[in-house]
Amino acid sequence: MAIQWISTRGAWLLESLTKAFAYIGTTTKEDQSVAKVLAGYQAPDLPVATPSIRDLQQRLSVLEFGQLVTLRDELYRHVLGFQDARFNVSLDVVDATLASLLMHLEAVIDSTSTASSSTFVSRYLYELERAIADTNARLGCCITVSTCCDWGAHLRGHWQAVNHAQVGSVAAGRETLLSSTLENMLTQLVSINERLGRLEDAHVQLSAFTSHDQPVQAQLSRLSTAAEPLIPPPATATTLAGCLLNWYTNHIWQTVKGKKEQNKRAEAKAAVNIMMILYQKPIAIPQEPSRCDVADAATYQTWKDSIWTLAVAMDSAVNERLHAFDKKKSTRKAASLRKRWKLLKTAHPEAVGSLIAQFLRMKANG
Repeated sequence: MAIQWISTRGAWLLESLTKAFAYIGTTTKEDQSVAKVLAGYQAPDLPVATPSIRDLQQRLSVLEFGQLVTLRDELYRHVLGFQDARFNVSLDVVDATLASLLMHLEAVIDSTSTASSSTFVSRYLYELERAIADTNARLGCCITVSTCCDWGAHLRGHWQAVNHAQVGSVAAGRETLLSSTLENMLTQLVSINERLGRLEDAHVQLSAFTSHDQPVQAQLSRLSTAAEPLIPPPATATTLAGCLLNWYTNHIWQTVKGKKEQNKRAEAKAAVNIMMILYQKPIAIPQEPSRCDVADAATYQTWKDSIWTLAVAMDSAVNERLHAFDKKKSTRKAASLRKRWKLLKTAHPEAVGSLIAQFLRMKANG
């Protein structure tokens, strides 16, 4: 890197790049070390021999090994055999993948046979059976899934023998760190479920006791309180429609206090005025009803719903009119609407003047 580049951008950026390159180079190695510890390996920092179907070349006859290679080509036909070698996956990777699949084939078959649904078909087994059928049709042989299981057993025995110093305890059936960790997690989950069950039982008993012993007047009072509509707090709305709703339902022009809150009030007031100008339709805000009793609360809720319906319509109309001028996305916040309005006044002063004049005429006519 050039000295001028480092001096102009600061040494901290070079340090960040160094950490990034170190992370890229060491993350895979660290992940492999953690996986080895969980699997019960004795020395995670030491390498482990990778299984490969080539390990069977000395154990199988030439005919059987040829059948295995043909099965590999049929199973991985989508990543092998391209005329351009750049598109082919390395044979070492394919051989190691197939060896690992064969080594775990018996476990896959056992899990499939114990599945809850009798129609469950593993994608792995489906592709394997398809490749076996194509290989038999191609060579005229009689390879079966049992044959593949035998090959997997030979590979597993050879791999355990080569890596005996690393996986000797695992091969002997001793408990690994991964199994003990999973067992502890399952135990904690069972304990949490039991505690939740006890809490639910206590809540049900408390609710039943309260419903029997609570006076009738208190229950009626609770029902009337629940019937009262929830009023959103006077805060900056997340949409233009919410901004308009908060302006009228929370009386922001007289309830907001403090310098910081007054700035929010100014933004809300400007947004409401801009929405009225861009709406270009007569606006009638009905008088707010009282909320003394349950009947008045229902009337208030109806008034609030009418305000919200008007606010949604104005929100849509405002964004459509702005989009016709600047082709930008919809605006959601009051501050963004003010900035967009200022840009519109600069770019299209004649159109803005016409909109304001039309709004004033409608306001004068009532």
